[in-house]
Amino acid sequence: MMRIKILILVLVAIIGGCASSEEQLQVPQTNRATAVKIQQKVNQNWVYFKKPEWWRGISVKVFLNPDGTLSDTKIVKSSGDKSLDFSLIRAIRKSVPFDIPEAEKEVFREFQMDF
Repeated sequence: MMRIKILILVLVAIIGGCASSEEQLQVPQTNRATAVKIQQKVNQNWVYFKKPEWWRGISVKVFLNPDGTLSDTKIVKSSGDKSLDFSLIRAIRKSVPFDIPEAEKEVFREFQMDF
């Protein structure tokens, strides 16, 4: 399976959400619209009170089954706070299945989200 990893900056503005211009999703540029939708859905489901002053970011690798359901997640870079990391994993679990067009499903079988 071909796994494409090109870093693009996804600027997401969600009213009342947790989005920030620092958040990134690693996908091909041609799949930007789907990447934005995935980022928005996760942000809408991510509940945390406030980013700590020592915020270092979180990177999570997401693995999907062919039908779009979640296969696995892996923290690639921890925030340093396990409860904050786990809150992001919960948001991802709550967000699946993602609405991914049939033509893009192979690209999104494995991708990384950076917050």
